[in-house]
Amino acid sequence: MKKSAKFWLVIALCLCLIGTLGASFVQSSGGKVEIRQQTLETPYGPLNILIYKPKTATVDNPAPGVVVCSGMCDNLQKQADYAVELSRRGCVVVAMDQVYHGNSGEFATEQYVTNDEGRYFDVKTQSFVDSKADATNFQSHGMIEVVEYMYNCMGYVDKDRIGCTGHSQGGVNATRTMRFYHYQGTVGDGINKIHAMFSQSCNEATLPGEMDGVDVGYIIGQNDEIFLFTYYAQLGKGLNSIPEVLEWHKNELMTNEAMYYAEPADVKDSGVSYSEYVYNKDGDIRVFNTNSGDHCVQHWSPSAIAYGTDLFMRSFDMNPGIEPTKQVWQIKEFFNGVGLLGFFMFIGAFAGVMIQTPFFKTLAVSEETVEERKFEKPSTTVEKVVYWAGIIILGFLPGFLFPTLMGQSWMTNNMAFSDQTMSQFTQFVFGTGLIMIAFVILVYFVFFRKKATAANFGLSFKGEADSDESVLVKICKTILLALIVCVVSYSIVFISVGLFNVDYRFFEMGVCTFTWQKFSHYFAYIIFWLVWAAGVALAGNLNYRKGMNERAVMAITSVINAVGLGVLLIPYYTSFARNGLPAKDYGDIYRTFPMIPTIAIVTLLSRRLYKKTGNIWLSTLIVGLMICLITLANLATFHFWTWPGL
Repeated sequence: MKKSAKFWLVIALCLCLIGTLGASFVQSSGGKVEIRQQTLETPYGPLNILIYKPKTATVDNPAPGVVVCSGMCDNLQKQADYAVELSRRGCVVVAMDQVYHGNSGEFATEQYVTNDEGRYFDVKTQSFVDSKADATNFQSHGMIEVVEYMYNCMGYVDKDRIGCTGHSQGGVNATRTMRFYHYQGTVGDGINKIHAMFSQSCNEATLPGEMDGVDVGYIIGQNDEIFLFTYYAQLGKGLNSIPEVLEWHKNELMTNEAMYYAEPADVKDSGVSYSEYVYNKDGDIRVFNTNSGDHCVQHWSPSAIAYGTDLFMRSFDMNPGIEPTKQVWQIKEFFNGVGLLGFFMFIGAFAGVMIQTPFFKTLAVSEETVEERKFEKPSTTVEKVVYWAGIIILGFLPGFLFPTLMGQSWMTNNMAFSDQTMSQFTQFVFGTGLIMIAFVILVYFVFFRKKATAANFGLSFKGEADSDESVLVKICKTILLALIVCVVSYSIVFISVGLFNVDYRFFEMGVCTFTWQKFSHYFAYIIFWLVWAAGVALAGNLNYRKGMNERAVMAITSVINAVGLGVLLIPYYTSFARNGLPAKDYGDIYRTFPMIPTIAIVTLLSRRLYKKTGNIWLSTLIVGLMICLITLANLATFHFWTWPGL
């Protein structure tokens, strides 16, 4: 049964509301945990943090505190699952957007260990020097500043029980934070403020002695593709797979109390199993965990979250009465997914409602007009082969081109573009967009040059009774409507985050807020995403022919496009599971995860919007503007061209 745009708009808003309220209820443990967003002003710039405070944590009854940090090109919501499980067990949790990420500022932080004379410590020489240039900069991208705030300004936090954790780059930050406070407490003018550290999928080095006095745990997946870099660096040293790399790291932690420091041949077999707790001579915990997950999965792995929760409970000597394996974050993820579904439904439904208003009604076309503009169903053998080959090739080609296009340097090495990962995605979508447009042009010249018009391809604004002046008005209205749809749709996310501290995400795909500073990078990329959106609309609409079932074509096109983009994941991870190494080194292939559902959604949305106007331009503008902004908001943006490190 066909329903009106208003009906679907109400459904979409209900899904957004259910998703927001449900996720908020779970993450606050039914109101037992107070959650508030705060901007932490630092000497370098603003840091965005989200505080989870159990109501049981008071000045008279201080609770342990944990700082959690997501990885490169993520925001603080990506560590919400750890935050939920720790806070419901009584810990105060501060989730942070590291610098250049989320709603934090774009600036470099500097942290040096100093002594009473104001000199700076150099780890390499184990001595103090006069110049910062010769000293070790413990660049934690804001985590040290958050620990300082927790220690000095949050009176309901037990200063003797503060921990930190992070995923990937967040794990690097946590490790550097631990190292900084070790030296600050041993040779510097301060004290060691870190009691426990849990590293997720991180390969940051620590030297012997830097873990002293700290309970330390690691979680690394057996299929973690990031550790391919470590593997390649150790080729010829007796390591032949990622599982062997992990075995080396486990033994190094247990025998050397260091990580990524000693050569494999210098590390003895510890005889300790994965996930086995070991206490050193000072009573400090050492535990190395592994599971079957890859790099990204550690955010949503029940085993990884259980390992992290268990470490902090043991370290802080807490007994909350909730087993580490009893987790509720999955329910929150479900509601987040409901909200995400509602958000994308809202875009199409809201556009449909707006087209029905008197002002925008001139943009609408009838279903009969849309049907008339379809091409005839393929009849000859050649036409059928080209038709199905086009659907299959254009569906699968982006997946095979993903590593190549992501690896190009024409944009990533260009000073006009601010972020490497955003530039990589832009190269990919722009390249695939051009390929789709080229295919449509080829089909036009071979099959339709003598019998097709611009209207058949959805390129014309002009109806039979339209003058040149009315066409210009339609163009202006289309641009205005696209901007209104984008602004109103994204405002739902800002309202959800502002009122309930919940954004819309599921697994690797998320829609989050952004700052004006981050938005300033938008204009360098948008034209390339509009080209991609035009290619998706052109190629997609070419699949719909007279006499063919609309829903069947839509389903086939969406599934093939999504499956085709992720096709390389199958041999990649199958080989990984079998022999500990991927079939081929595709580097950042895991970045296809958010693109797989995105392309399916975009395929559906483009067709729905086309059917309302009879041309591709409204869908091109809305899809291009929205997906570019969503992608940018989820990634890191910085004014530097290499990631600042030690």
